Amino acid sequence: MIAVLGLLCAGAAAITTSAAEPQSRPIETVLREPLPPERLSCRSDARQIEIAGPTFAYAIDRRSGAVLRLEARRGDRKVVEFREAADLRIDQYRLNGPATKGSTEIIENTPALVVLKTLGELGAGKTGSRPLPYELRSTFYNDGVLVCEVTLRPAENIVLREGISHRLSASGEWTHYVHKNRLRYDGDSPEANPPLPPAGKRIGMKTPTSCLQVFSPAAGLAMFTDAGAIHVAPPGLETASLEVVPVEEGRPPAVLMAQHLVRIGSGSEPYVLEAGKQFHFRLGWSVAPCRLPHVRQADLRMFVWIGDANNPYPTDAEIDEVARLGFTLFQMHRLGNPGEPRPPHGELARVIQRVHQSGMLFIWTDSTNLMYSNPETRRRHADGTWTRWEGTSYGGRYRAAMDPYCDLEAVCIGAPHGLADYRLGLLEKMFDQYDVDGLYLDDNYALPACRHGELHGHPREPYDCLIELHEMNWRRRQAVHRRCPHAVLIDHCGRGILLPVICDFDVQLFGEGRNFDTLQGFWDFFCSFRNLPAQGCMWPGDGEDVRCPTEMAYHFDLLTGGGQYCYLDWRLWPKKFPYARGVTESEGLYLRAYNLAQYYFGFYESTVFPFATSGGIFSTASRDTFATIYRNNVWGDYLIAIANRSAETRSSGLRIHATAPLGLSSNQVYTIWDVHERSLVSGGPDKLAAMLGEAEISPRHLNLYYLRPRNGETPCHLWGGKRIAERWDAAGRRLSVDLHAPPALEDLVVFWTGNRTVRRVLVNGQPGAFAVDPGGPMVFGKVRLTAPNTKVELECSSDGKWGLPTGELQAHEISKVVHASAIASSGKITGSAVRQPDRIEVDSLYTGYSPDAISDTKAWDEHGAALAGRVLGNADTSWASAENDEAHWITLCWNQPQTIRCADIWWAAQSMWPVRFKLQYWDAQQNTFADVPSVAWQGVNTQHSAVDFPPVCTTRLRLIQDAAGGGAGRPRIMFVQEFRADPE
Repeated sequence: MIAVLGLLCAGAAAITTSAAEPQSRPIETVLREPLPPERLSCRSDARQIEIAGPTFAYAIDRRSGAVLRLEARRGDRKVVEFREAADLRIDQYRLNGPATKGSTEIIENTPALVVLKTLGELGAGKTGSRPLPYELRSTFYNDGVLVCEVTLRPAENIVLREGISHRLSASGEWTHYVHKNRLRYDGDSPEANPPLPPAGKRIGMKTPTSCLQVFSPAAGLAMFTDAGAIHVAPPGLETASLEVVPVEEGRPPAVLMAQHLVRIGSGSEPYVLEAGKQFHFRLGWSVAPCRLPHVRQADLRMFVWIGDANNPYPTDAEIDEVARLGFTLFQMHRLGNPGEPRPPHGELARVIQRVHQSGMLFIWTDSTNLMYSNPETRRRHADGTWTRWEGTSYGGRYRAAMDPYCDLEAVCIGAPHGLADYRLGLLEKMFDQYDVDGLYLDDNYALPACRHGELHGHPREPYDCLIELHEMNWRRRQAVHRRCPHAVLIDHCGRGILLPVICDFDVQLFGEGRNFDTLQGFWDFFCSFRNLPAQGCMWPGDGEDVRCPTEMAYHFDLLTGGGQYCYLDWRLWPKKFPYARGVTESEGLYLRAYNLAQYYFGFYESTVFPFATSGGIFSTASRDTFATIYRNNVWGDYLIAIANRSAETRSSGLRIHATAPLGLSSNQVYTIWDVHERSLVSGGPDKLAAMLGEAEISPRHLNLYYLRPRNGETPCHLWGGKRIAERWDAAGRRLSVDLHAPPALEDLVVFWTGNRTVRRVLVNGQPGAFAVDPGGPMVFGKVRLTAPNTKVELECSSDGKWGLPTGELQAHEISKVVHASAIASSGKITGSAVRQPDRIEVDSLYTGYSPDAISDTKAWDEHGAALAGRVLGNADTSWASAENDEAHWITLCWNQPQTIRCADIWWAAQSMWPVRFKLQYWDAQQNTFADVPSVAWQGVNTQHSAVDFPPVCTTRLRLIQDAAGGGAGRPRIMFVQEFRADPE
């Protein structure tokens, strides 16, 4: 049924149906549109040189080569700006100091790269100090990165008593920071995504600094060096720092950032730059946004084919099934080095052709490592030159147990000796032979993985090769786009969100199946990819013990912009590929329901209003509910995602505070369609807030509502297929709609008929099997949607009579799963009713987990079988302690004494079952905890531990795990699915 809504809102811009009929483009066309230009321009005068990209601009002082200005814009909004010139300080010498003299020339100027060379003398500004000769080579990339190679040439010994540092001051729309040291690929903070400190506070880092970055989904700025903390005396001094500078209210945050290359404390031996000996290091910046967005960004839904030894390539039918699930990218994960596909011969050409016929783009997987079977790898092993490329990732070699062809030899990402050129040659070979639409780079990590540092020319050890990795990634992007202007570049970055590492990719894959943080934490950290701009991609998990279940992953996806949840063959066909863990029967239903909703609505022609930034426009009043609204800019319709992340059924509490930003109008009448229930949304028909604000959302479910402006009583298409065109012939009483969908997709197509009756429905000119639901009034029917478009026509009656049979529109299959889940969630795991504790106390919490999950009687039965689609170890049904060296405990507490004689524990992931545990009760007479009688420490060898003991009367029962006594996977964490006791 359909609810009709007239919004009583003043001052909003009206959305009306004009004579010009809207027209959408098919997603296949959009996917293949070239990316916006990524060109540099360079102009200069006697004092400055300005290098500008699509969204950013640098200004360079010709006298010194110092960066005077850097700014970046998002549309017409400046989101990054230097507050003063960046500076290099070498004791009293300053690159941007008034005593520095030199000259800068442009030695290379192309649309992709600009190179400047500065020769000069650093002046200390002190009487009697001799100048320090230097050379500065500044390379500006069209991805927003600047790398400065600095060479100091002291004519006499320069005695440093303070050190060498790299500093900048900037303001911008950032909210968080990350510091990377040379030993890690990601941030070294114990907090996963630390927010910026309060104004006036300074944070110091003491690890060997590599990259320091401030960021948000709107903007980012990173500084980096290959010489961080090469000399620190005494040990323990700061190697990098971040300070938030007080600014006027309403202005973006300002920061002071510094990295120390050489740091000398008071009383320590000075550091000497020796006469006649060059001192060389590199510094750099990376800024976001660094390019213009492509409209397809939120529609890059990726499917991954891993296969195995028996099934290296998908069948045509399997490719078609993937397309019918709404995916737009098809990645082959174990295909071989680019241009060198695995056998059998000819299969790849067939697969690529079928992928394209199904409307998807084909993505080839590359790796930072090389196939062992590769001829060049074998040759170098044979002639003894493999060490010139050799790395240490995966212990030097990776072999997949289920697929011997997947045999990778580790390489050093910063190795010279022709490695980068060889990789680029493979790409040319790939494009010469195959119609490839993009590349996925596995393990894009700036991480020490080399034992031949001297041979590979590393400037110091250990070395993370961050600058070399950026250079290779940039060269790859130029090469790929030269051959395929619409190409999609995807990387696997995990938690390594460092701008110089990831800026050359359109999509960043992360997750590895793990639970994600809170929704706000997810937005702050993983949605920061939007600042480039780029798309996030959530890996669904394969063999991991812990993963985010599909239904919850779509909360993160659809509440933060859509298009981010990918999937793989091991999960879609678990009987054929029995390698993934925790696969549930309902996963395919969630894929179809949520992916096709995005496909049908057309995110590529829409504006998103995310929950995290739209508080002044709308909000949800109910605790643990969140909403995000999408507006289609072609049709003026809306898709509203409302999620309930609690364990109880709740009303959405949606409240709209400002209609104008959304384009909603008091003069417009709308229809509201519940996408999953296919029913009337509860509430009155006069206000949108009343309609959707009172809608009930099942526990841990995400509802979708489609809101369409009506044109009086004119019939219109509601749902099913992507609407490309719609025409109403009033004289002929005929509605004609062109619908687009993946080839051969069969789905329900629904029309609202207003005050008209329908005589018949034609599908591509032939009578269709449609019925009427008079309560709507609607007509609906299953349609096999064909390429390129399917024409559906409603012929309305002239006599007011229906020519169609009456039928009742059934809810989407996903609704049945959701309702079953809600019923199961309100029940118990096993056995008789449990007297729930009045409260639960824990020693600590892992980020994103809540003690509420400990005794919510959900998820797993005593045999470890999933209930209601819940998955082992996800944050909404499990509790995890902080990861530290302390003993961990959970205490069930009752307000009144209870007699207890048994307890049950359901442990979470098997790799994290503890070595042993014990139970204690609160002894009120002794005012302390005591071990339960007759039970010592217990070992764990099954998921369910049942403990019986002589009855105790107590108000508290405690479960304890030894310090560092967890499972081999993470011994410093306690990981529990359920802990319950049955008071008598």
